[in-house]
Amino acid sequence: MLVFGVRGPSGDSTGAIIEAVSKTAPPEEVTGNVSINYVTVGADVRAPLKRGWWFGASARRSFQDLVTQQTDQFPLWPRFYDFTTRAELVRPHDTFAVYVTGAGDRYDRSVGELDVLDPYEATTTPRLSYGRDYQVAGFRYDWSGGRVASAILHDALDGTINVGGAQRVRTVSFPTRLDAHGRIHDSLTWEAGAELRSEVAFVDIEDAGAFGALVTTEAPATAWGTDLSTTMLRTRLAAYGELQARIGPIRLMPGLRVGVDTAGWEPLVEPRLAARARIADQTELRLGVGRYQQRPETVQLAYDPDLPTTQAWELTGGIDQTVANRLEIVVEGYGKWLDHVLWQPVDGPPVVAAKGRAFGGELTVRYRLREQFFLWAWFAAGRALLDDGEVVFPSGADQPLSGGLVVSWNILPPLNVAVRYRLSSGLPFTDVASSLYDGARDTWTPTYGPPNGDRMPLYQKIDVHLAYTVPFHRWSLDIAADVWIVPPSAAQLYPTWNYDYSERAFVVGPTVVPLFSLRASF
Repeated sequence: MLVFGVRGPSGDSTGAIIEAVSKTAPPEEVTGNVSINYVTVGADVRAPLKRGWWFGASARRSFQDLVTQQTDQFPLWPRFYDFTTRAELVRPHDTFAVYVTGAGDRYDRSVGELDVLDPYEATTTPRLSYGRDYQVAGFRYDWSGGRVASAILHDALDGTINVGGAQRVRTVSFPTRLDAHGRIHDSLTWEAGAELRSEVAFVDIEDAGAFGALVTTEAPATAWGTDLSTTMLRTRLAAYGELQARIGPIRLMPGLRVGVDTAGWEPLVEPRLAARARIADQTELRLGVGRYQQRPETVQLAYDPDLPTTQAWELTGGIDQTVANRLEIVVEGYGKWLDHVLWQPVDGPPVVAAKGRAFGGELTVRYRLREQFFLWAWFAAGRALLDDGEVVFPSGADQPLSGGLVVSWNILPPLNVAVRYRLSSGLPFTDVASSLYDGARDTWTPTYGPPNGDRMPLYQKIDVHLAYTVPFHRWSLDIAADVWIVPPSAAQLYPTWNYDYSERAFVVGPTVVPLFSLRASF
């Protein structure tokens, strides 16, 4: 497994898993590892049990918040944890598994930019405390003809400003899914399934006034201009099916998904069609078209139950080319046409845009030489635009250019060297045009410019990884050194303003982070 990533405020938000292999085979003996690096400490274990059962567990916890001094502006090292436990019964024709897993992130940050405040203002600027926790427990049963899975899930978000204003959402849901598949004859197979998700959400929103616009990433509802406390019940039910027909070198996959959401009750009908054609021994063409519908998030519906359903038509196509069974070249393009798109302004509730569109393409190149050398490169270009009937503007996810390169080389059996480079356009944001003094609240109220009319600087990052494995009689020790390098111009995390919005600055993250890690495996 090759993993690159920087842990952000919400986990691996700025990282990427390049290649991963799941450990699905039951262990024949007790195996595991204990690891520590400059950020986290963790361990995992897998062990066989009796009568076909096996057990696995893992856990991690960051610890820099316990041993180092955090900055007042933004924590350099986030506080996070994750864990999972799993017990599985493996038999010749079926498997049964039960599991419990969870994760959580927390951090505190200043709402204003301390570098543009005078010493007194820096001591009085508000602070945001943010936390997100997620736990799920469930089971899964697989047999030769399908799978059934069910769970209970708890998701809690809490974003609180110390001078007033909060968004707290706690959701308990019960998802269940059934999948089945079969063969009609050699060239025609089918897949079908159904899913049911019932949930209860406890929503508590406190208006933060002018400060709400400064925490829209974590707690956007604090800028909606109202207080709200409600409990919302919601059930989503869907059934879906797909045929796979082979006609010579062509494979056709028509499908249909039909659902209903009690937060609206309108039927959600989504037809889809995908096709693949092998035009040469190592060349394949792909084409897909489909209609997709999505109801708003629960917290948005709690604020306004009349928000419409977002609808989209999507067209995708591509070509996969393999050379000498080692070099893979993938070229693909896409287009999306959307109606009733919800977008989130910084100073108010969700707004419905009349139209939306997204289009672009991506080139991916992968090369593997046995288990010794691996290369993955990609470049993508595209736009995501919204139209509110008066002006066309970028969506919050609009990223015109992005690309990167990953190289991993096992120079000697125990020594691995890897490098990753990432480049991407900065995400758009809405800048402040002017401000007015509010004497009743003794604060300045911003007036914002065109939606998403400005953009973060170009992002670049280089990761260098060295790892050496020392074998012992019944265990091994992995020693690794990493360096994360971000140019100063690309280390800007998010924009912020001084007390009267007359000055804008960017909160800047670290530019060079060296790490050292140890991992003992047995």
